[in-house]
Amino acid sequence: MAKIILTQLTCFQTEDNSGLDEANLRIWADSNHYSLSRSMDNGKSWDLNLVLNFQNRIKIQLYDLDNPGFPLYDNHDHIGTVIINPSQAVAPGNATFNQDGAEYEIEWITG
Repeated sequence: MAKIILTQLTCFQTEDNSGLDEANLRIWADSNHYSLSRSMDNGKSWDLNLVLNFQNRIKIQLYDLDNPGFPLYDNHDHIGTVIINPSQAVAPGNATFNQDGAEYEIEWITG
């Protein structure tokens, strides 16, 4: 069984051109699912401190939640997906989400 601690998510560039992103992390550690949301702005970090135990993999997706209804008709924006395998859980690490004009970084340490 591997174990990591997601320590923080940092926003370097929001997806939205004006205003804050409504960042939504969707995390699967094997069969366990987590969904976390917070407003994020350029230069801001979010302390996660989420302990994850897993055998096969961790999948993390980052979305900017938008208003899919009137008046904007803007669907949620997928900013990226990260996969963490047990071999990556032996040292601290980080990964970048950088789709749709945004740039975020997630960091983890070993447990």
